[in-house]
Amino acid sequence: MAVYESHRHDILTTVPPGRLLVHALGQGWEPLCRHLGVPIPEQPYPMRNSAEEFRRRAETR
Repeated sequence: MAVYESHRHDILTTVPPGRLLVHALGQGWEPLCRHLGVPIPEQPYPMRNSAEEFRRRAETR
């Protein structure tokens, strides 16, 4: 976890704010497409690895 936090800190402090998008899961297409300057797709934002899906897959292993 310390390596992850250190890397994240390095990225957040070295990449210019206008070039970096910190996109949290569940935010959908809008912030990502706005950052990239592309239109929002017609299809729904992918929702994989929900808690429910994770539980289902864990039970089958």
